[in-house]
Amino acid sequence: MKLDSKLEHPIDSATVLVVEDDPALLRLIQKRLQQRGHKTAGVRSGTLALSWLANNHTRLMLLDYSLPDMPGEDLLQKLEERKLSVPFVVATGHGSETVAVDMMRCGAIDYLAKESSFLKLLPTVIDDALARIDQKDELNHRAALEELITTICADLVAVSNYEVDSGIDKILRTIGEFAKAQQGYVFLISECGTKAIRTHSWHSSGASLPPTEHKKLILEKQIPELSKKIRHFEPWRVVDVALLKNSKESRFCEIEQADSVLVIPIATGGNLIGFFGFNSVAEKWMWLDDDVALLQIVGKLLADALERKRAEDELRQAHNQLESRVQCRTNQLAEANAKLRLEMEERKHAEERLAQHQAELAHMNRLSMLAETVAELAHELNQPLSAIASHAQACVRLIEISNAAKGEYFKDAGVLLSSNRQISEQASRAGSIIRSLRNFVGKAKFKESYVNLNELIRDVIPLVEAEVQLSQFKVVFSLDENLSAAHVDRIQIEQVLVNLIHNAIDAMRGSDTDSSVLTISTCINNGIIVAVCDTGTGIREEDLERVFDRFFTTKPDRMGMGLPICRSIVENHGGRLWVTPNSGRGVTFQFTLPISYGDQ
Repeated sequence: MKLDSKLEHPIDSATVLVVEDDPALLRLIQKRLQQRGHKTAGVRSGTLALSWLANNHTRLMLLDYSLPDMPGEDLLQKLEERKLSVPFVVATGHGSETVAVDMMRCGAIDYLAKESSFLKLLPTVIDDALARIDQKDELNHRAALEELITTICADLVAVSNYEVDSGIDKILRTIGEFAKAQQGYVFLISECGTKAIRTHSWHSSGASLPPTEHKKLILEKQIPELSKKIRHFEPWRVVDVALLKNSKESRFCEIEQADSVLVIPIATGGNLIGFFGFNSVAEKWMWLDDDVALLQIVGKLLADALERKRAEDELRQAHNQLESRVQCRTNQLAEANAKLRLEMEERKHAEERLAQHQAELAHMNRLSMLAETVAELAHELNQPLSAIASHAQACVRLIEISNAAKGEYFKDAGVLLSSNRQISEQASRAGSIIRSLRNFVGKAKFKESYVNLNELIRDVIPLVEAEVQLSQFKVVFSLDENLSAAHVDRIQIEQVLVNLIHNAIDAMRGSDTDSSVLTISTCINNGIIVAVCDTGTGIREEDLERVFDRFFTTKPDRMGMGLPICRSIVENHGGRLWVTPNSGRGVTFQFTLPISYGDQ
């Protein structure tokens, strides 16, 4: 890029600075150069030249070798000390070949003697010097730009796909600062091909920017000339928007509010991807063909990087979609598997319930047969038991009559009487139990009477006393002596108590005898409550309600009918039977019976 001198000059610059102590000759030199079209400035001493160059810019200095305050060599040395590099041509009227060689060694572009042909040769020498300066500047600029583009290309090729965006921002900033532009940007063409979307943007510090930066542009509608150029993969250059006569050509400059614009298409494989460019505001920059060619190389590399990033983004998106589908399918299979396991569990449970139900039906059939057998057995046993009781009673009466006739008891008559009375009582009791069992199986109405439950409990203990003494358990009574009488079937309630006590003894069997305690208690609380508490192994929580199910038992030698029968007996009496775990060891079985307030 090159500042076009024919378009605009900064107000603080001159094409040629003339340093000449002769005022008349100074005026003639300036006039001659101005006639040639050069802008000039003139000073008459080395000191003034230093002052002017410190605050202004010139492309070339015409230096009089002999100045009143310092020779030309001293002025050049002072400029070098102040790091002011100015191309110069030496003019002198007292010089020699030695002076010319010395000045050329100091960097002079040319040497001109103040002879008769001086003013005639001066314009040509100055033009040649300026041309050589332009050529040198272009070569330096070309070399610097080539080095810059080489570095950019190397970085862009090496950049990872994750860093493409930051790499593009760096390219815009680097080239923009090198070209002294105020704005840089990248637009990508939309999928429909009708819009250009701004994806990257750079602004120099302190740049005067448009009030609203356009994010999207409709190509054929808003920027038709630019669209036409880039669709043919051609760069688009505007040196000075004021020189454009066609308003269509200036629309992009108006949108960007730029005076000079360079736009380079971004394309790959014959497909237009987008474009990038740079704007200059308030300055007119001439972009050389060589500069544009180098930037087109950058455009191709940008296309490759963007295409690579797009392909990887699509691949990543496809990978994510595939992972999502695999995860979704995995979840579906997991749900199906869980559902299948649930169905298998339900089927297994259903089969178990069916098997249990079939077993219960078979057991019920056996129980029905047992009920018939029990009824028949009760009928058959009732007669011999009655005969046993009758004969025992007859023996008692005969012994009493015989003793009364003789006036004294024969030896061991008391023991014989006691044994016969026990035989009679137990035979009567066995008969009562069998009749009660027959009535229960036959669903006959039980025989009720007013019973003192405390006395009933004390009468039951002798029935299990042998088993208690064998196990060496401690039996504790906690009986409420103010207990009201209960209207119950004595035999059936005895059966309930005997069954509960037997279960408690079984639960404590094998435990430490010193800590094994069987507690039987009664109290009144909205009815009569009887409790049988043990310190045995206890019952699992999930089995607390199942123990009352028919045929449920944890002992292989039991039928699982004791507790269901006990619950049926209690409920038939209007009460309730339940079990609760103790805070320590064992469980407590409790049942309630209603209080009777009738005649006793």
